[in-house]
Amino acid sequence: MVPVLTLTATDRLARALREDHSLAARAGGAEAWEAPQIKSLRQWIQDVWTASWPQQQLLNATQELVLWRDVITADDAPSLLAPLAAAREARRADQIAHRYLLPLQPHSATRDEHSAFLRWRGRVTARKQRERWIGAAELAAEVTQAVRQGQIRPPAQLRLAGFVEPPTPAEQRLLDLLAERGTIIERTPLPTWPATPQYLQAADAETQYRLIAAALRTRLDDSARRDQPPPRLVVALPDPESQRDLVESAFRPVLAPWLQHLDGSARVLPWRWGSGQPLAEQPWVACALTIAALELERNDPAAISRLLLSAALWSEEERALTAEADARLRDRAWPRLRLLRVLEAMPPSLQARFTALIDVLRAAPARALPSDWAEHYRARLSTLGWPGSGALDSVAYQACRDWERLLTQLAAMDGQLGRVRRAEAGHWLGELARNSRFEPRVEHAQPILILPLADAAGLPCDALFVADLGGGRFPGLANPSPFLPLDIQARAGVPGAEPARWLAQARRLAQHLLMLAPEVMAYAPAVDGNGAEQSPSPLFGTTADWQPAPPPAASALELYLAGGSRATAPDQDPVPAVDATELQGLSADAALFKAWFEAPFFAFCRYRLGIRPLPQPGRGLDPRQQGTLAHNVLETLWSELKDSAGLAALGDDALDQRIAATLDAHLGRSMPAADYGRVQVELERARLLDVLQQWMRHERRRVEAFCVEHLEAEVTPTVGGLPLRLRIDRIDRVQTDAGSRWLVIDYKTGREADPKGWNAERLQQPQLPLYASHAVGDATGIPQVDGICFAHLKDGHPAFVARTNWRQRLIE
Repeated sequence: MVPVLTLTATDRLARALREDHSLAARAGGAEAWEAPQIKSLRQWIQDVWTASWPQQQLLNATQELVLWRDVITADDAPSLLAPLAAAREARRADQIAHRYLLPLQPHSATRDEHSAFLRWRGRVTARKQRERWIGAAELAAEVTQAVRQGQIRPPAQLRLAGFVEPPTPAEQRLLDLLAERGTIIERTPLPTWPATPQYLQAADAETQYRLIAAALRTRLDDSARRDQPPPRLVVALPDPESQRDLVESAFRPVLAPWLQHLDGSARVLPWRWGSGQPLAEQPWVACALTIAALELERNDPAAISRLLLSAALWSEEERALTAEADARLRDRAWPRLRLLRVLEAMPPSLQARFTALIDVLRAAPARALPSDWAEHYRARLSTLGWPGSGALDSVAYQACRDWERLLTQLAAMDGQLGRVRRAEAGHWLGELARNSRFEPRVEHAQPILILPLADAAGLPCDALFVADLGGGRFPGLANPSPFLPLDIQARAGVPGAEPARWLAQARRLAQHLLMLAPEVMAYAPAVDGNGAEQSPSPLFGTTADWQPAPPPAASALELYLAGGSRATAPDQDPVPAVDATELQGLSADAALFKAWFEAPFFAFCRYRLGIRPLPQPGRGLDPRQQGTLAHNVLETLWSELKDSAGLAALGDDALDQRIAATLDAHLGRSMPAADYGRVQVELERARLLDVLQQWMRHERRRVEAFCVEHLEAEVTPTVGGLPLRLRIDRIDRVQTDAGSRWLVIDYKTGREADPKGWNAERLQQPQLPLYASHAVGDATGIPQVDGICFAHLKDGHPAFVARTNWRQRLIE
């Protein structure tokens, strides 16, 4: 007896029916059984086309996208702002035209974008025919033609399952032809249960997923207590991808608490998503893509940081070394990094790998075929030891195997791309990785399926949880193609082209979901992601049906705290005194006192325990780098000018030339163009030159003559028994009516220079009061400190902010 071929509406339903067949055979005592003939309609069409030994090459989505982009960029029409985005939308329009058999003719174009699409489509079609290429959306028509010509034999019997909506017109034409040629076609009725759905409105999206997680856990525990196979539990969402992180965070503590442990427990999940995450987001593939994107000269510091901190490449011991190298590179705050800079930061034990990588990059050609670039990428990864020296678990192994598949797909793009630069080959490799979904096979049962609403339709299950049913989520916005005339799309039944039909399809889907399982629970959050109130979708129940959901069960942490358990502190817990050994290792400066005045415990954590905050990423140049450059220029200027008389002797033009020459001498060392880029260096030079010119003219306005006695003086006083290492920007000897006075100056290049931080009640800026201590005076050889001063190099408003014992203002 020939088994009946079952064709399903979705790949997910086909997989579920195959699993059910295997479980039933095993439950019946069978040890071996014939695999059932169950496929999705889409997959069956592709398989029978492949089995007919076609002469065309089937293009993947990325290969088709290249064709459309090339045609669009070569078009004579005005250039587009985003040709790649236009190529994506044009490819989607072409797929709609093939699947819905749209009668597109030049006279049907009513807008410029319609005419442009028809022009582009004609050129894409001509090239496909010339090169013998074919897209996936064209296969139904090809198989129909092959059946009509007798090249493909129709199956004796077909069974259709899970079709809430009929197949597309192209697929239906094929099915009608098969029926004409003698194929018996059955339609399996959709599963229906006389269920009474429950409608629960939760406080927000997170609460709804916590409630669902608790309900799922209850059903799994019940089956485990009864020693029964786990039930099939389906969670259906309008847009699962947008909710993935929120769902995972709510499910993990309840359904997979072992993942919260720090002992490296296996990644065993009882749930599976309808489609996996993009392959590009898997750690091993993400690391490989980062390596593939490296350049000799221009590298994004964030990409270098991801590479050096990747657990997918370095062992635990190596990560300790690469993390130190990453910290050194971050401290320099280069906006772009040469690989030679990375090599210099690496420990000797890892330098050989980066040296080999640099050699591979230097040997790369300017242009090459994608197949050659695929081999080049393999060589890159090999030099750094990807995928690492440790044993790979099953998920990592599958990800690495899929990476090899990506390189094979890239190599297959020689005909579409030709000889290209590495950057373009890397772009399309990333496109392939983002378009590929990673769904690893696992050996354990995953009874929970998280699916889009349409994919859940027709899938037999024991309980269905339909969630995120806010009015703005379902049925959602229609999205007809702007490249196709709307009236043609509406007549062909393209989803979303006609509002009434779109609403009717959504209503049929909702009605079917509510009868899909013996137990159906619908959830809707009372507020959206922005906190605005929202009503449940009117397609699911009436207003009276929706009831407030009970509060979710407390988490493990909340239960622990609610039970009255608290960490108890001892009555006496003195901080041990600093002994001689620890004193030698302390590295203290004025920041220690700033931390102390913030909170003694904060200073203890930072300087005794060595706790440091993570560096905060910023935009543009690192302010510390800018400040250091300004300090260096001023140090050189005053070492040459010496005093106020030397400054007054220079006219404006001569002073500006002196500042510019000094700045240029330091700029090349502080901001190499190879690390920062010519444009950024020129912008920073113009900015700092203007600020320094303003400042030196401001110094001319000082009332009293002065002589610069100390510049960047390094002193090591001992304060309260604690040895300090301090650097004083500048000390001036000022000639006053009462004789010489000593003024300690601290340059400030940031936004604030507030003397309120000198208040004794709460010293937020302790460095200048610290410099004014007798210990600092003794260390520099000056008799006493008569004044402390912030020299605020602020663009448009340079200022001396001082407190002295002889006058209120240094400049009238």
